[in-house]
Parts: sequence; C-alpha cells; structure tokens
Amino acid sequence: MEERNDYATGSFKIEYSKKIKENLLFSQILTYDTNIFDTSIAFVDSHSSLEVKFAKNLSLGVSYKVNYQKTPPAPGIKKVDTTFTTNLIIDFVREGKG
Repeated sequence: MEERNDYATGSFKIEYSKKIKENLLFSQILTYDTNIFDTSIAFVDSHSSLEVKFAKNLSLGVSYKVNYQKTPPAPGIKKVDTTFTTNLIIDFVREGKG
C-alpha cells in the first residue's frame, strides 16, 4: 500500500506585540499546527523579537525562534531547532504630500 503525504490540519496562532518605550517594540508569535486525524504529527513555532528604532528610518532587531516537531520525519533528526538573528531594519516609507 502506498503511503499518503497529504492530510487535513488544524492551526492555532497567537500574536502579541507591546511598545515598551517610544523606540522599543517587543513581539511574540506562537503557532501550533497538527494533523487533525493523527496528532502525533504536530509542530510548535515560537518567534520572539525586540526592535529598537535609533533613527527615522533605521532600527536594530534581535530575534529568537524555536521550531518543534513532535515526530521528526526520520531517525536522528532533532525535534527542536533554534535560530538567533540580529537585523538592521531600513524603513522605506514615502511621506505623502498634500
């Protein structure tokens, strides 16, 4: 019998952001995805970030991501993967005339 690679999923997502100071923003996104018929197939992703605006068009950001899979697709693959990044953010926003 051939194995199927398609399935129906359920998803849940929470987004939160808080302006801590005039130039400091904290954000958190948490998602949960699962196979509706086989809950051993599930994924949880968390993304936390801080963004500091230090000029009109420039911000510095740092973020930490955690990706978890309940059942890895093959032996030897870790269930948890983490990523830490730093970012220079340039805002290209045209100011309207009028």
